[in-house]
Amino acid sequence: MKNMMKNGKQKKKIKMFNEETWTYDESAAMDAMYDLLLGNGTYDSILDRSRYLVVFPFDPTSPTDKDLAHMIRHYEEREEYERCAILKDYYL
Repeated sequence: MKNMMKNGKQKKKIKMFNEETWTYDESAAMDAMYDLLLGNGTYDSILDRSRYLVVFPFDPTSPTDKDLAHMIRHYEEREEYERCAILKDYYL
């Protein structure tokens, strides 16, 4: 996977779909949403890093408590507890 440099930081390409089967990768979509919500990325930067269609797991312009709870559960399942704590601090 190619990396891009922006503001001195390396950014991974977003790969939301498996190129062979064209199946949706929820983890990549959640990571993109996480970056967007925390200001680590913009719509443009996410689109630039994506090779294909960008599909967010929910409306990024107005996430609900239910959406954020879904994100937290997702990161709990992946044992990324730091992200869970950050989301709870910022949004709940």
